[in-house]
Amino acid sequence: MGQRICFYKINSPFTLKEWICEEFNVFRNWYLDIYVSGENRDEYILCKYLTKIINFKKEFNELSNELLNEIMAEFIGVYCDLTQTKKIELMEPFMNKRRYDKSTKLILNTSDKELICLWKIIINGRSIKDGKCFKSFTNDYKVGYLSSNECKKLEEKIKQYFGNINADTLTEENEGIVYALQAINEMQGKDMVIGIE
Repeated sequence: MGQRICFYKINSPFTLKEWICEEFNVFRNWYLDIYVSGENRDEYILCKYLTKIINFKKEFNELSNELLNEIMAEFIGVYCDLTQTKKIELMEPFMNKRRYDKSTKLILNTSDKELICLWKIIINGRSIKDGKCFKSFTNDYKVGYLSSNECKKLEEKIKQYFGNINADTLTEENEGIVYALQAINEMQGKDMVIGIE
């Protein structure tokens, strides 16, 4: 089946970082209850780290990128999904990552560094700590995010280079761009979270 890209809207007044800091203790307790046996190596490693974190907000800057990204991947990809929290909402559409390949070529052909950078966040994820490319212990599930301002900038850049493309002008080449724009429109001025699984 391959990887797919999903878009989420945060239904709270917080940014992604503020939200995970706010929800961390609930998430940690839930995760440790579910994965207490640590049946596989990755779960065991994360459980070990989670038990050592006393104050996530204060310790945030001392934690490694890989650990923070793994926490973020489990928070978005597992906790939010299994607990069916109303604080995050899965947005349509989501589709196989390889179906974004032709749109990525179109974006790269613009040679616009800012547009390419924003697009790569959708394709590769983004670290919550330093904003660079997402890298975790497993990389099984990657997370990215775009602030509401970055969503607006991405939409402006796409319109600058490709005009008013939408579902009516959908082609095999631009379908990734069209789907990303649909997701941005559904965000209604909120930050966008991207899940790459």
